[in-house]
Amino acid sequence: MNPYYQQLFNFAIQHSNPEELRNQASNTNEQSQQPQPLTEHQKEVLEYMIEQMKGKDPIKLMKENLNIIYNIESTIDETLTALENIDDIVTKIDFAIDLDTLNGTKFIIEHFLTKEIEEDKRSIIDNEVELFALQVISTCLHNNSNLQVKELYQNKLFNYLENNLINYKNLNNNNLLKKIGTCLVSLCSNQPITLQKYIDRNILKYILNILQDDTLNEQIKSKYMFCILNMLYSDENYFILGKEINNLWNEFKPIATTFLKDVNRKDLLEKTILVLRELNIYKEKNNY
Repeated sequence: MNPYYQQLFNFAIQHSNPEELRNQASNTNEQSQQPQPLTEHQKEVLEYMIEQMKGKDPIKLMKENLNIIYNIESTIDETLTALENIDDIVTKIDFAIDLDTLNGTKFIIEHFLTKEIEEDKRSIIDNEVELFALQVISTCLHNNSNLQVKELYQNKLFNYLENNLINYKNLNNNNLLKKIGTCLVSLCSNQPITLQKYIDRNILKYILNILQDDTLNEQIKSKYMFCILNMLYSDENYFILGKEINNLWNEFKPIATTFLKDVNRKDLLEKTILVLRELNIYKEKNNY
């Protein structure tokens, strides 16, 4: 059941009268032909539920929030709230596709990520807008093959991600760097087209650069370690990495050796071990 309707259902149960329900059940045979009028309390509950359900259609809510985003005069707070509301809606794949169909993702990418619309300064004034925009796009793409393969994401979004990976030292924002890692995973998950592009455009090299950067914290490195692990998992049935796995193995071993000795974060340690395991399995399976 939809969580929202579950909440309404729970509210109705909490405000019902169990004893009265039992009495009604026992008298069903006698009163089955006689509809029973609602009590005043039941009317109040019903009216409350109807009122709460008004205007809660997800597509309607999405459009309302898109109108806020489309207005370049909207404040930063209004924009952030609208992006957050949309992110809640597009956790369902069908609604993520609807957002794309409405050109909402195109607007978000062009205005808040690539920043090619010069008159819209919101993501320049406050990088939280860029951060929230990345979250929405990441949610839309997660395990969503219908969107992952589209030109908007394979070209414009990919170029944005690649450019930031190459020039990550210019970001000066650790949260943004982590969110870029999240989006890399969402675009690649179970998607061979993206995985091939990651190989062709040397994305692994840029990720390894981040893992070797002593100035970055372990939380960021854990995110990018998962990027590699996700690529290996996504390639289980395709073997797109091919002989590139040997280069990855040779470059990853010294990083893993350092991490296994020195890291404090348990999740980073676990991911490092899993990457080593998957690399070894991949090499053995393909005789590399």
